[in-house]
Amino acid sequence: MCIEKAKAFLLSPTNAFKKEKGTSLEDAFVYFLKILAVYAVLLGLVNFAFSMNAIVLVTTIVVVYIGTTLGIIISGLWLHLWAYIVGARKGFEQTLKTVLYASTPTLLLGWTIVLMPVGAVWSIVLQIFGLTKLQGLTGERAVLAVLLPIVVILAAVFILGLAIIMTMLPMMMSGGISAYPGMV
Repeated sequence: MCIEKAKAFLLSPTNAFKKEKGTSLEDAFVYFLKILAVYAVLLGLVNFAFSMNAIVLVTTIVVVYIGTTLGIIISGLWLHLWAYIVGARKGFEQTLKTVLYASTPTLLLGWTIVLMPVGAVWSIVLQIFGLTKLQGLTGERAVLAVLLPIVVILAAVFILGLAIIMTMLPMMMSGGISAYPGMV
């Protein structure tokens, strides 16, 4: 059942979200945790292959499993803020279900460096599909709800980076900080 559901979200997201509209948040979370377990183990095995260290394997699995679970909840809250701003009124539960199901491509493909970007982009697209089906947003509003928080985060990172550079540049220009440590 989990495999069929994952396949549906990868290949037929509109129908998959429509089918999951009436399911509980618990069902969505159980599905997510199962897919996450696969992801954590695969990522752990990749790290083990490079390190040949069993502690790295176990640590990776535990940290990824717990960290991703916490991250998905925070991501759901962040998306819900923006979905609410653009008109979503069907509750946080529907937005969190959207994020849980939309994580499918990232979790199935993200353990490989080559397919990680494909999974991430497809997950973003799935969030748009999910908000239209589970929150009842128009396509345009769903796109705004999904892309605005990404733009806000990228802008904040850019501004922070610029502030750091602007703070350090005068010191570097005056010789107070060497751009190349050990070469004053």
